[in-house]
Amino acid sequence: MKYLKKIRLYTGYLFFLSILFLAKPTILSYWIGLFIVLFGEAIRTWAAGCIEKNKTLTKIGPYHLTRNPLYLGSFFIGLGVAIISCSS
Repeated sequence: MKYLKKIRLYTGYLFFLSILFLAKPTILSYWIGLFIVLFGEAIRTWAAGCIEKNKTLTKIGPYHLTRNPLYLGSFFIGLGVAIISCSS
């Protein structure tokens, strides 16, 4: 099972690198996408800093605003990568 998780992780990295290699972004799409990626990473970092795994139900920080802030941050990261890969 652990082997499958590593395959999934490396496949994601390979997919991400292939998008960046094949994309021909414009300057505008690059900066907008980068801003959205950093926003998503900030949400994920904030959420990871607030959670106490297997202790209590977290109700502070971003968990006060949304049920799954880690997924929300991942969504914004994916959206930013999609915008960066936008070709002219």
